[in-house]
Amino acid sequence: YVHIKAPDLFSHDFKPSGKKAFIERVDRSMDILEGSGAAIALTADHSTSSNSGAHTADPVPALFYVPGQESPRGGVPVDFGESACRDGSMPRQSGHEFLLKIIAYLGA
Repeated sequence: YVHIKAPDLFSHDFKPSGKKAFIERVDRSMDILEGSGAAIALTADHSTSSNSGAHTADPVPALFYVPGQESPRGGVPVDFGESACRDGSMPRQSGHEFLLKIIAYLGA
């Protein structure tokens, strides 16, 4: 479990370009996991508008990647984000439901 606070702080400070750059940096750092066999669950705890600086009730994108298991839509999208998730293979779900999928995968 890793919680990364910086994107939320950039939004509160009205700095969408800083938020974007930070997320891209985190994305590049994930390259170390390639070929490791690690499953990856990625989501946000809430959305924060860079326009208002406030938390919103907007849905957040979610990714659950299992090595060797291709998604029904042909793999992980090249550009993971709200648009790709809107058209993705997972239905809209609560955080609780997403966590239950991860727990089921772990066999717990």
